[in-house]
Amino acid sequence: MKIIAILLVYFSCAYGLPNIYTNDDLRICKDNAYTYNLAMWCTESKDTAIMYADAVGRYCKKYGLRSDLIARQIFRESFYSFRLISRKGARGPCQITPFPEHDKLFRKAEKYNDTVPVLEQYHWIYPSVEVMCMIMRGLVDKYRSYDMALIGYWCGEYSVEMRGYISNTFDFQKTDYYKYVAVEGYIEKYIMGL
Repeated sequence: MKIIAILLVYFSCAYGLPNIYTNDDLRICKDNAYTYNLAMWCTESKDTAIMYADAVGRYCKKYGLRSDLIARQIFRESFYSFRLISRKGARGPCQITPFPEHDKLFRKAEKYNDTVPVLEQYHWIYPSVEVMCMIMRGLVDKYRSYDMALIGYWCGEYSVEMRGYISNTFDFQKTDYYKYVAVEGYIEKYIMGL
């Protein structure tokens, strides 16, 4: 039963797409099936799911990150909702807080648009995912650990450096965030109700 559920999650995007989608769209779905299926499950929009799959696949390859982990991280941050604004002001699918240094990263993004205010682009899929990948690449290089990079992204670098998370006093693997992002198969179980 578990194998069937996982096969459904990974390969279901190959079927059911209407003929109006191009061969590029189909290739994006197959190459980034995990991201496509998570986004499809959350948004129920094939067009939006294809954009998420394309953005995650493209920028994870560009910045040398694992696309399945970034897909899980977006799932954890916003359930793929690009309209979301948190209580602390973090915006968009990747829940990036509007700071001047983040604005600079958005201006460096491949799909940045000069005619639209930066704050509005925090909600756009492509620039937001690229900035998330830029931030994660910097944090992974800084801490040499994906776990610490996740805490840095989630809680801020202060939390990693000042609260002892780098030492052995904190067990990141016992947190819900670790379950949602780093544990293989956890989200599949969550979605399929297994």
